[in-house]
Amino acid sequence: GQTSNEDSGTSEINISSYAFDVEDSPNQFVYNYWNNNTDLISIELNNATGNLSWTTLANQFGDANISVKIYDTLSASSQIEFNLHINSVNDAPSLNIIVPIIVNEDSYTGADLTAVDPDGDELVYTTDNFNPQNKIKVNITWNIMNITTTDENWYGLVTFDLYARDPYNEISYQQ
Repeated sequence: GQTSNEDSGTSEINISSYAFDVEDSPNQFVYNYWNNNTDLISIELNNATGNLSWTTLANQFGDANISVKIYDTLSASSQIEFNLHINSVNDAPSLNIIVPIIVNEDSYTGADLTAVDPDGDELVYTTDNFNPQNKIKVNITWNIMNITTTDENWYGLVTFDLYARDPYNEISYQQ
């Protein structure tokens, strides 16, 4: 069998190196293929070279059975079959854009944090809570962010980093 990783791009194998014929050379062969899992990979077969290439489809993993039938110039045929296993690879989450948040002095406000994880993993939201003047406090519980001013007479602009992290430490970041 053959193995590739999810989202790894294109891989190939030269089928002609597995086919022999007494009367014909490999560049005279005609190839046809069959793929039992078109939701997993797309396949191209170059009859001139005998190269079979496959491209993993986005965020797909699993197994496909591939059959290649090889014909010589007299239409005699032989068949090669193999299993192609696509390994699952963790994908980073994507934190949705957060518009600037306004907090009135002597007040607090909240915001929902949302992110998408292609693998469906549960996400944890965190912040570096970096604000050198110590004028705000950011607290995140589940996906709710609460921002509180710590100085009742302060006003101004503070930026800080937000993160969405999956269980495999893949991170999406936004400032």
